[in-house]
Amino acid sequence: NLALAELESWSRKLDLRDALAKYGPNTYIFSEQQLDDNIREWIHFAGSSNKIFFPVKANPSPAVLELLASHGCNAECASIAEIALAKRCGFSDQNILYHSPGLDIDMAREVLIHGGNVVVDSENQLDLLSDSLRSHKCDSSVGNADAGGVLVRLNPAIESKYINPPAFHNTTKLGKGSKFGVPSEDVVNMLMNKKYDNVPIVGLHVHIGTQMDHAEPFIDAANHLAELAEQISSQTSHHITILDLGGGAGIPYAVEDKYPTISALGDALKPTLSKYRAYGYDFWFEPGQGLVGNTTGLLGSILYKKDIRGKKWAIASIGFDQLVTASHLGWLRPVMGPDNKILPSNGPDSIAGPLCFSGETISPQTDISSLKQGDPIFVMHTGAYCGSMANTFNGRRSGGAIIMRTDGTFHRITAAATLFDEPLARGYPYGLLLHNTKCNGGDNKDTAEEKKSGL
Repeated sequence: NLALAELESWSRKLDLRDALAKYGPNTYIFSEQQLDDNIREWIHFAGSSNKIFFPVKANPSPAVLELLASHGCNAECASIAEIALAKRCGFSDQNILYHSPGLDIDMAREVLIHGGNVVVDSENQLDLLSDSLRSHKCDSSVGNADAGGVLVRLNPAIESKYINPPAFHNTTKLGKGSKFGVPSEDVVNMLMNKKYDNVPIVGLHVHIGTQMDHAEPFIDAANHLAELAEQISSQTSHHITILDLGGGAGIPYAVEDKYPTISALGDALKPTLSKYRAYGYDFWFEPGQGLVGNTTGLLGSILYKKDIRGKKWAIASIGFDQLVTASHLGWLRPVMGPDNKILPSNGPDSIAGPLCFSGETISPQTDISSLKQGDPIFVMHTGAYCGSMANTFNGRRSGGAIIMRTDGTFHRITAAATLFDEPLARGYPYGLLLHNTKCNGGDNKDTAEEKKSGL
């Protein structure tokens, strides 16, 4: 009975033909106002901005990160590169939460020393971090008022439950088959080990899944963490005060999708969170999709139309190179036509991308009768796990990104990729094998050919 979220409405005001003419295809358009609205809604949900930890992997756009930093949010980072980017965009050392199945122990130690926080994903990581702190004589500095703390990620022996399971739920759901975290039933005994007394373990972490469509899994997770926290605090030397519920709040990707609004989800969780807050527990949240998913769309165009044995197809400029989650998880986005109306999701036709890759269907069941060659289209809700997971398959290149400011003006914030912007070619000394050119390891400078092409 929770209030339901709707598809974003900001893109309905775009002049798609004008945008396509100005900025070209495969260009992301980002709404500052939508993100600002989302941040404020999440602050109301979490209680304050410093309880929000945005997963940089969801959308590492500097514009997104700078806006989040300006609101006092934190950055959840999975790599050294993400930490460096977050700090450059205004997050302080204390705003960093470092968390990865492939944790760099040296970086984890430095994050702690400088006041950030770290999530360990396994006993192996905890063991190595303990050794590192001890060998670098950090025991006295870590644990003081200025240093950060460590959270242990749990893998509960429970399955996350959806009301309407998405196609990808078996891949993304919480459960025994997940590679993440320490089994909940093992964590108390693990933390009884006196070796870990030099590690400032202050919290527990869990991630219930992706695109969760109701409040019960979050309530169950909060109860589970609080119960374990009490056991750990009473049976070990560690005092748990932070319960991190991770991300997982879903947003709609079709008109008929049913996902609660962030406010409604917060209201449903409030009695449970308030009960445990009264016992001194602090709740953290890591919204990705739910924070930035509806802030961005991908502008493209119709390249061709064709008829194959009675079935009509439109070939678009947008492909799975920018929509990897559609390929990997069957995670389809709504597509808006040039008249700013969402194309149907139950028609006889299909829209496919331009890649030499079978199954690359953006809209498998739609109606393309209103579309013409050259028309703009707009793939909505591409603000999370699209640009960050994009690739250059088939030599495809991103058109960069445009921001729509709160005053309605448009500005380019990232450049379109160049012709030779290929990761496997970056820094290559062209002619090395053809002309026995001396290899200097690549200088990362534009080649004469690129400059001549004006790219």
